[in-house]
Amino acid sequence: MPRKKRDWYPGATYHVMCRGIRRMAIFREEEDYEIFLLKVKKTMECLPFTLHSYCMMTNHIHLQITTMDSEIWKIMKRLLSSYARNFNNKYGYSGHLFESRYTFCLIEETIYFLEVSRYIHLNPVRAGMVREPVTYPYSSHAYYASGKEHPLLDKSRVLGNFRTEQEEKYRMFVECIDGFEIEVEATTIRGQQQMISIIGYRIGGSGCQRSRGTDAGGIGIL
Repeated sequence: MPRKKRDWYPGATYHVMCRGIRRMAIFREEEDYEIFLLKVKKTMECLPFTLHSYCMMTNHIHLQITTMDSEIWKIMKRLLSSYARNFNNKYGYSGHLFESRYTFCLIEETIYFLEVSRYIHLNPVRAGMVREPVTYPYSSHAYYASGKEHPLLDKSRVLGNFRTEQEEKYRMFVECIDGFEIEVEATTIRGQQQMISIIGYRIGGSGCQRSRGTDAGGIGIL
C-alpha cells in the first residue's frame, strides 16, 4: 500500500492561494500591497520561511514558499490574521476578510516547482490586467526578469535551474518563448513543447488541499 504523503514536514515547499471572502477586493489602494509585504516580512521574522514567488491580485494572493521549522498553517494563520486586522481597522470593517479556507499544494518535484512559479507570475496576464507579466507591479516577476534584488525574495532555487543567462532564460520560460533550457535532475529540457510533454498535469489539480477548518483564511479582527 503506497505511503500517504505528509501535509507538512520541515523544508516542505507549497503553492498557497488565499482569496477574499465572497471574492471581495483585499487590496484597495497602493499602500495595501505594501502593507501585505510588510506583514510577510514580520511573519518571516517570527516563523522563518523562504519566499520564492508571489503575486498579489485584487481579490486573491499566490505565494510559493518553503517552510523551515514551522507548519504551513501556523505561517498562514499569522500572516493572514495580521493583514486582515490591519485592513479592517483601516477601512472600518469587521468580520472575515478571507475565505474560511485557503488552498495549498505540496511541491515535491523540481519541474512542478518551476511550473508553479510560472503560473503565479502569469496570473495578471490570464486575468487580462497586463499583456506582459513583467509590467505587473505587484508580483515578484519583475525582480526575476530585471536581476534586481528584493529583501524578502529568494530567487536562487528558481534561477539555479537555468544554466546561463538565468534571468533572460527564466523570462523566456515564463512567457513560453522557445529557446530556454532547464537543468532538472541531470535532464535537460529544451523548449516549451518538451516542457508540456513532461509535466502532464495542470496547476491546481487533485494534489491540492484545503486548509483545515478556519485556522487561517477566515480571519477578520482578532
